[in-house]
Amino acid sequence: MSLLHRRWYASTEVLRDRTDKSRYNMLLPVANILGIDMDDDPLWRDEVMTILNKAIHHSFKAAKVAIVDNHTLLDGFNNWYNSEMKTRRYCPVNWKWVRGCLTVLAVFATLTSWRAPLAGHTPHVIVDK
Repeated sequence: MSLLHRRWYASTEVLRDRTDKSRYNMLLPVANILGIDMDDDPLWRDEVMTILNKAIHHSFKAAKVAIVDNHTLLDGFNNWYNSEMKTRRYCPVNWKWVRGCLTVLAVFATLTSWRAPLAGHTPHVIVDK
């Protein structure tokens, strides 16, 4: 007997599964299939990842499977972080997982004047406002 459950997916993780060198490593093959010039365009990876991200969202939507984009994730994390700071005056988070997405953290740092912890250092109190 199987149990019914609801799952949701983060587009950043699905995209990483397809593009990371240690996973499916599909960035170069997809760029070749799409005919993207990798020699003259330093942003070819961004172009391929944007196209793949759109395809991922389209396929999940077509299959009626929930997926959340990185902007929605950032908004949710930002709301949770601010709530924790207001309630506890610190944010209990596993920074190993949060630091993994540098793009999201760069935007978050810009929006909140927050500073990412240095590698190997996990602060207990993070207040920089």
